[in-house]
Amino acid sequence: QLIDTAWENGICILTISNCRGILGTLWSPLEQISSTGLIAVGLCNTPAYVAWPGSRKRLLGTNPLGFGWPRRGKPPMVFDQASSVMSRGAMERLASVVGEQQPLPPKAAVDDLGRHVQDPSKGLSGAMLPFGGQKGANVALMVELLSLLAGGNMAFETVKAPGAEGEETDTFSSPTTTKGGGVEADLASMDRGMVFLALSPEFFPGGMTA
Repeated sequence: QLIDTAWENGICILTISNCRGILGTLWSPLEQISSTGLIAVGLCNTPAYVAWPGSRKRLLGTNPLGFGWPRRGKPPMVFDQASSVMSRGAMERLASVVGEQQPLPPKAAVDDLGRHVQDPSKGLSGAMLPFGGQKGANVALMVELLSLLAGGNMAFETVKAPGAEGEETDTFSSPTTTKGGGVEADLASMDRGMVFLALSPEFFPGGMTA
């Protein structure tokens, strides 16, 4: 319906409420949309894994933003990127390596004391950082706010659950780092939004330019 409505009216916006994500990526549905000749934009908020530059407190999600551009006679150009230096999944994969681990990129995460770390495990237990400092944080905030169009909460408003030793812990933490609440609590407490925008080039003066 998104594709058909966009071709008929020039534009269509689809919101998905209370979701975890679509196959863990945005590029797949964006590729599907832009393969039909439409311009596609997609975004989604995530659990609060990212600190504002200069802080150590988790405030924003990794909040991915994706874009798809159709091309005549060629596959569409599509990108899908997190608002953080690296995605949560990429950091988890580095932390899961047995033996010598590959270090995190510079300024990708801070520990519980706000110190820059390159140990993936400490990055997961601390806070991730946005790409480009303030600029990346602005993009993450934009995605966070636009995701509210689908309903739900800001990342920092997520429900807290008591940890194993009585402390509060983020119930949105990944299963590998969650201290309390468990996976079931993670899923039950998620209230995230996903937004897709489809545009028909035929409804604009410039039409297809690439």
